[in-house]
Amino acid sequence: MHFSAILLSSLGFGYVFAQAKGNQKNVTSAASTSTPSAPSTSGSASPKGQVKVHVVRVGANAATKFEPNRLSAQVGEMVQFQFAGGNHTIAQSTFDQPCVPISMVNPKVTGFYSGYMPVSAANDMMPTYTIMISDLTPIWIYCAQGQHCEKGMLMVVNENVQANASRTLENFSALAAKAVTVQMKGDAGPGTGTNAGTPVSPDGNIPKPSGASSKPSGTPSKNSGKDSKSNSSSNVPEEDPDISSSPISSSGKTSVNIVLFALIGFSTFAFLI
Repeated sequence: MHFSAILLSSLGFGYVFAQAKGNQKNVTSAASTSTPSAPSTSGSASPKGQVKVHVVRVGANAATKFEPNRLSAQVGEMVQFQFAGGNHTIAQSTFDQPCVPISMVNPKVTGFYSGYMPVSAANDMMPTYTIMISDLTPIWIYCAQGQHCEKGMLMVVNENVQANASRTLENFSALAAKAVTVQMKGDAGPGTGTNAGTPVSPDGNIPKPSGASSKPSGTPSKNSGKDSKSNSSSNVPEEDPDISSSPISSSGKTSVNIVLFALIGFSTFAFLI
């Protein structure tokens, strides 16, 4: 009877100790197999930036002038001429011959010409003519209507007095006062010369001053599939080596531990008795 009590006590001690050991192991395994959070990545493309538009008022308040008549614009920026009143034109010339189309001075350069833009008081639409700056070469402009050029309806984009101090808007106006305006023939023409702005819209629609941000392309690159696969696999947690490498189930381990610790307990009690 005494021997049976010792044996039962040893088995109970071994079972309790084995269960405690198994619970500790389960907690450790759960912590090691938790899925790590995926790294944060930015999926939005940076915007291209806004396109700067320089606005020039043409014939505002019944005046025969451009406002402003001198401005600086960088490559890629736009100059928009807004026809506020009267009937005016935008024509590119040269500094030396202010009131003559640049194409007549240099046949290799077409230049730009808006054509006549009559503005009606009853018309809610404001005609515009827009050019894009392709380089920083000075652009000399005049109005080809009547004697507007001789009267000083002139302007310059990217005046460069550092390169030539005599080529100023004031000297350009002085030359124009002695010139004779040459009327353009034909309709509006685009600028194609290297020292000319590129017309964007000779119609009456006013483009928005800001450029649209770029949208990310919907077509993935050849490497995108590989990258996605690599990123997704890196987020899969590694298996616990103690669990994956052992062929014995957790319940089988518990039974073995109970028997083992029961024998240890039995031996301990036998030694004490």
